[in-house]
Amino acid sequence: MKLLQLSSWCAAMLFSATAAQANISTFSGVTSMIVDQATYVEDGIVTTPLAGKIWGWPVAGQLHLDAVGYAGNSVDFTFTPGLFSLKSIDVSFAALDAASTLTAYGRSNEVLFSSVIGPNVGTLSFNGWNNISRLNLLNTSSHMSVDNLVLAPVPEPETYALMGMGLLALFAARRRQR
Repeated sequence: MKLLQLSSWCAAMLFSATAAQANISTFSGVTSMIVDQATYVEDGIVTTPLAGKIWGWPVAGQLHLDAVGYAGNSVDFTFTPGLFSLKSIDVSFAALDAASTLTAYGRSNEVLFSSVIGPNVGTLSFNGWNNISRLNLLNTSSHMSVDNLVLAPVPEPETYALMGMGLLALFAARRRQR
């Protein structure tokens, strides 16, 4: 009986240490007008406009950023579980010559990655943008809308240690059974 309990406990430890699925902010709660709102939180993704306003113009359900001089020209994204990987983001611009800067910061606020985006329209995928603590999107030209921000949690070293302990405990329980 004790071996069964130990095996169940070990299996629970092992499966609790596996990586979580990606989180998506669809900005479905963003209205079509300027809203004084310090943050917008959806699926663990925290959106903080540096101007202190969330704007969904021209349609609700998208995050809108105007160029310098308008509210909401820069926004930070963080992830409540901690470090994350950027997987993709949907971006659209009002002008063909538009551009914005996407910058990823590490745990110590150091720049990890930076990219000028635009005038691309559609889904931008990112490979290798990992261990990010904060993501900043700065719109430097035309009207810009953002939708479907996809982030994935990066397992902390403790997660791997917990998974290793679970595997060792399962191995020990199996040896003891023999």
